[in-house]
Parts: sequence; C-alpha cells; structure tokens
Amino acid sequence: LVSRSETRRNLISQYENVLNMVPTGGMSHKLCLVAAGQAGATFTRFPRNEWDVAAGIVILQEAGGVMTRLDGSPLLFNQESPEIVGMAATNGMCHEDFLALVNSV
Repeated sequence: LVSRSETRRNLISQYENVLNMVPTGGMSHKLCLVAAGQAGATFTRFPRNEWDVAAGIVILQEAGGVMTRLDGSPLLFNQESPEIVGMAATNGMCHEDFLALVNSV
C-alpha cells in the first residue's frame, strides 16, 4: 500500500515496475490493513507526524507486524521534531526483504 497523495504527485513512480502499488489513504489505515492481513506491506519516504502513525503501529505490532525506518532502525517518538521521515511496515515475515527492495530503487 502506498500514499494516494504521493502517487498523485508522481513522487514514487520509480517503484511502479518493482512493486504492486495500491494507493490508499491514511497511514494508520494502511497499517491496520497490513495488520489484518489485507496487504503485505506499506512504506513512505516522506515525513509523517508521529501522531499520524502511533495508533496504527500499536495495532500492527500486536498483530505480529513490524514497522521501522527505511534503514531498519526503530521509530523513536517524543523527539524534538514530531516528524518521522521514511518508514516501512510489513506483516513481519518479509520485513528485511521488503526494506532491501524499497531501498534498492
């Protein structure tokens, strides 16, 4: 799953031949769809505020999913800036492979 606005603005067009992208609104909504098994993964290279992802991350993690920065490091909250740049979430079974694929483009 990918951002509708990023898709509309052609910000992630370089992934079209690599990933089966489904534009979907709302980062927490995408995280819940991954948690429910309705999608395998989602990512963004662009800033999101921590309050836009916090609830979705809890739901994802409770379902066995994983969300990290694109470099694989954990997300940190309550930092000086509330923006988190570059995140990927998966069902947990393919996280390293998905990160490698996203970062290879």
